[in-house]
Amino acid sequence: MAFITGHEDPGKTESAIDYNVLARFPGTLVFYMGLHRLGTIAQRLIAAGKAATTPVAVVSRATTPLQRTVEGTLADIAERATAAALHAPSLVIVGDCVQVRSQARWFEQRPLFGQRIAITRPEEQADTAIRRAWDLGAQPVLLPTIDIGPPNDWAPVDSVLSRLDEFDWLVFTSANGVNGLLGRLWEQGGDARRLGACRIAAIGPSTAAALERLHLRCDLMPTEYRAEALADALLPHVAGRRVLWARANRGRDVLPERLQAAGATLEQVVVYSNRDRDQLPAAELALLEAGEVDWIGLSSPSIARNLAHLLTPAVRQHLGAKTRLAAISPVTAEAATQAGLPVHVVATNYTWDGLFAAIVGCGH
Repeated sequence: MAFITGHEDPGKTESAIDYNVLARFPGTLVFYMGLHRLGTIAQRLIAAGKAATTPVAVVSRATTPLQRTVEGTLADIAERATAAALHAPSLVIVGDCVQVRSQARWFEQRPLFGQRIAITRPEEQADTAIRRAWDLGAQPVLLPTIDIGPPNDWAPVDSVLSRLDEFDWLVFTSANGVNGLLGRLWEQGGDARRLGACRIAAIGPSTAAALERLHLRCDLMPTEYRAEALADALLPHVAGRRVLWARANRGRDVLPERLQAAGATLEQVVVYSNRDRDQLPAAELALLEAGEVDWIGLSSPSIARNLAHLLTPAVRQHLGAKTRLAAISPVTAEAATQAGLPVHVVATNYTWDGLFAAIVGCGH
């Protein structure tokens, strides 16, 4: 295999590339930075004796989710590449190896290859969703609409931490709740021993995983990851019991209504805050306005509502057509619809993995 520059100083009077040698080279030729000189490269190889029928492939934006490949021969590859409007950077591959590409094109066969998917999670919590998007062949676009921060006042949290032994159940409805309450416990000099015989409920796998990172296992997790299912799972266990819910500064009131009706003594403590952003990142907004984002993943009702507030008219004209929306749960979908956002698909497994699976199920 020989690697050759496809770009030379246009002011040079004579090329430093010996096309006569390259035409006789027995292996594969790979030209880099050669897209804009593709016609000249092909013509010179043919003039030097390389068969016009020699297979050629041009790979644009290689190894990224935007990778595109055009195949042809030396005789027609320039015309084909121009028709496909390929972008630099590109590699030009000349040789018989191009003929086996169909057997080795695993990269382009991933289920979401070439799709741009907006991840609306807060920046500090987006890593897992970003990695999953890459694994599926998509290009993730980070589009946070809310920020996660500490509560406005730690005093109520500290008060609760001083009497954890009063509670029979701790209920967590997010990883943020776990990190907020138990992180503060650690900062105040306490540790898991303060939990005593308290049992722990988690709304879903992500919340349970946050507990496991602190070497705690939840005692209860519903099979459906939503507040209604968590309430149903807790109802047989909470009559006459003291329950502590570590929550955000805003959210739905399903849990307190259902648990108190079942006879629980419920105390709520705000351990973290959701704060709406007042604008979308400029570069990502430009992609949305150009209709160059294929999907937007909505992972909570508050995210859906604030996204609706931040979208410009230029973005809205693409919704439902060039840009589709996927909701992580029916509750999120309902909030999006009420905010005027057309939801195309709703996950049946209420996690980011489930959201991606729903997108895959829609095809391209």
